[in-house]
Amino acid sequence: MKVVALVSGGKDSCFNMMHCVAEGHEIVALANLCPPPGKPDELDSWMFQTVGHDIVGSLYSEALQLPLYRHHLTGTNVSQAMHYTRSLGDETENLFALLKEVLSEHPDIEAISVGAIASNYQRLRVEDVASRLGLVVLAYLWERDQTSLLSDMVDAGVEAILIKTACVGLDSRHLGWTLAKAQNRLMQLHAQYGVHPCGEGGEYETLVLDCPIFMRRLELIDEQRKDSEDGTSYLKAGAVLIDKAQAADSSWQRICLKSSQLDLPFTRIKWPQLNDRQFSPVELKKMDAQPQGLTKVDSAAALTINRYVFTDENINDLGHAVQGPREDVLVCFLVLRSMADFAAVNAQYARLWQGFHPPARVCVASHFLDQNTRAVMHVVRPTYRTTDPNDNGQRLWVQSQSFWAPANIGPYSQSAVSSVLGAGAAKHRIGFVSGQIGLIPSTMALPLTDVRSQIQWSLQSLLRIVASQSLLKSVGSQTGSAVLVAYLIDVAHVDDARAAARQVGFGLGNSRTLYDTVNSDEHPTEGGRSWRDCSLTPEESPVELLTIVMAPGATLPRDAAVEWQLIALSPAASTDDEVSDDDDNDNKERVKASGSLPSLSVSTMRIPVQEEFLDLITFDVQHTDDFTIPAQLIVLDDDTTVQRATVRYV
Repeated sequence: MKVVALVSGGKDSCFNMMHCVAEGHEIVALANLCPPPGKPDELDSWMFQTVGHDIVGSLYSEALQLPLYRHHLTGTNVSQAMHYTRSLGDETENLFALLKEVLSEHPDIEAISVGAIASNYQRLRVEDVASRLGLVVLAYLWERDQTSLLSDMVDAGVEAILIKTACVGLDSRHLGWTLAKAQNRLMQLHAQYGVHPCGEGGEYETLVLDCPIFMRRLELIDEQRKDSEDGTSYLKAGAVLIDKAQAADSSWQRICLKSSQLDLPFTRIKWPQLNDRQFSPVELKKMDAQPQGLTKVDSAAALTINRYVFTDENINDLGHAVQGPREDVLVCFLVLRSMADFAAVNAQYARLWQGFHPPARVCVASHFLDQNTRAVMHVVRPTYRTTDPNDNGQRLWVQSQSFWAPANIGPYSQSAVSSVLGAGAAKHRIGFVSGQIGLIPSTMALPLTDVRSQIQWSLQSLLRIVASQSLLKSVGSQTGSAVLVAYLIDVAHVDDARAAARQVGFGLGNSRTLYDTVNSDEHPTEGGRSWRDCSLTPEESPVELLTIVMAPGATLPRDAAVEWQLIALSPAASTDDEVSDDDDNDNKERVKASGSLPSLSVSTMRIPVQEEFLDLITFDVQHTDDFTIPAQLIVLDDDTTVQRATVRYV
């Protein structure tokens, strides 16, 4: 793609440009926001580095031999919420105007390069501007480990110097130090004080004098150091361009591209041989009555699930069908009759979440929906909202293309986390990770090799999302638990999925496989246990694996062979405040002793309706209190109306 690069003169924007080139993109223009005349060199911007702007404006175009477009940074942080609302006078609108001008001169530009590493605030605003202009955001440094990232910058030949210091352990003596010289010092400060190695906390700013994609290098002149009263130190200097002695070798490209590969644990998976099958498939037979355990939802339910069915007649109503406060929705299970409807349904679905970050989502297609049904959607939200504004939910919504995990290919967040209220107002943290298919993040394409490669890439993406939100932090300490769900098209890859999940860090001790056959007269067993009783206790395994083999004819997005989902549950951070009933001292002591929620276990029920079947995957929380939490619903092979499924805890 042809790319416009946002440049501040700092190491991050330049190193991301190097990644764009290594990935085969063509940078055709540079864009920079700078202070207006008469304003200080450093503005109080939440988005952009302006220190060193004078050198960028005078020399970077010639150094890179690319046109440089500049606008004055006149806006401020008018919209301070994490989700950006377009606001007159906001600095984000300065970026929009700048890039709109660039596109008027270069209408064939398709993407924008940005050096975001960890700032969701910055990334979300760049993504908002890019979406309005039809651009793809390329953010190859996103969520990179800062220690290894700093080393890669040095090893790849990024010659950047410190031009601002603003943290303990750094002062005017360190101004002018190169990254290579400052690296050990930064790592010491990281170990002692938690300083971000790449300066993501504003600890320092840099100016790049040379890197492998520069045609000419910069050399500083007339250096002056200045200390401010708040402890911040600045380097003010001029610069000149000089010819480079020789062109850089190609080793820097290998350094950039190594981050586009699978992590070592995923490349070292030991795959089972054909004669090493480890499972006995569960055959779910037709049942004449509803299974035990299906009850009505009562007023103590912590989650509410609403079901919507869309036919040819009302499919265009999907965009405004969800009732109630939509910003509370945590996850949607979307089942299409045909994946050929994905684009049309997705456009309608996107209208539901305009103005705020969308919930997590799992999407499958099943031809078992009847001929008149185009889509079925289950919407899950907390039944009760807490009064704490911090409990309204967290959404991880990444639309940038990176090495980290796939950008959203639809209007959904990679994860959604929220507090839910159970019995006695006990507060718990529940997180949903959207279904992850095996897209290679840097290319957004499925691997061209085999299904095992899709298993590797999809699991790596899911684990990175889980880690970024600390969803498994409590799992394994008997205070939290999780369910990992694998949706597979072909039963032949069940063993591969299980082997991969066990070997890459989930610590699984329990797994089951379910698929659609009805020719068994007896309940089959797995490991000597009935499928109805094969959930392990928390002591045996804190994370359970459920492998679902889809019904014949079912499809996943992009015709993927596997999709992974994770649901994690943990107690709230403070157990002292989780129970609001002062008279229930015994219950409060039980909550404290148990860590609130010792287990999240899986059970699967089969509901017979006419001649077809409906799968209800229920995630039930074993708790010392007597309360009901509704099950999650995922329709695999039928569109039959079913009320909420719940499990009661005693």
